[in-house]
Amino acid sequence: MINFDRVSLEYLPGRYALRDVSFTLNAGSFTFLTGHSGAGKSSLLRLVACLERPSHGEIQVGNILYKQLKPRQEPALRQQMGIVFQDNQLLLDRSVFDNVAFPLIIGGYRYADIKTRVSAALKRVGLGDKALENPQVLSGGEQQRIGIARAVVARSLSSAQRHATDAIKLRRRAGATGGPNLFHIGRPLAAGHRVHERAVRFGAS
Repeated sequence: MINFDRVSLEYLPGRYALRDVSFTLNAGSFTFLTGHSGAGKSSLLRLVACLERPSHGEIQVGNILYKQLKPRQEPALRQQMGIVFQDNQLLLDRSVFDNVAFPLIIGGYRYADIKTRVSAALKRVGLGDKALENPQVLSGGEQQRIGIARAVVARSLSSAQRHATDAIKLRRRAGATGGPNLFHIGRPLAAGHRVHERAVRFGAS
């Protein structure tokens, strides 16, 4: 669950990236966050990832109230999240398996757990037979799915990404109930309508 209650992000006096934003995304929901360039979509993502703190308002993810978080707790929070970047951010000198395992290694998981989780995540996105491949030999769509697998491998609180097609495929593979929040950040509002999911549109700041 992600909840924003009258959240504003003010960079300079009178200059807002976000102003008085309120919404609730239920656990397991898949939401398209759309809007024109400069509307505040990336700023919202930074707030969810606790890379920025709001100037006003309250943010809650799961049972975590951000205003109660201490700075030293922020990295642990981000380890429970997955973000899929448009340019994939893959390690091209490592295998598909190693790319997906990376956040688990950083998180101190045991190898047996890593192997189980990575195998399940790759199967979930249709790459179960590609674990030992180098990402460079895979198609662009397959590389995007590596990023999605990496984002969900730890059953994260939330996952955000910027590629509608593979987000839809993942949602259909994963099913519609329970699990982390998934939301696509971009401009194609029509894609959200095609999969009958919620779309939140940002207007001018």
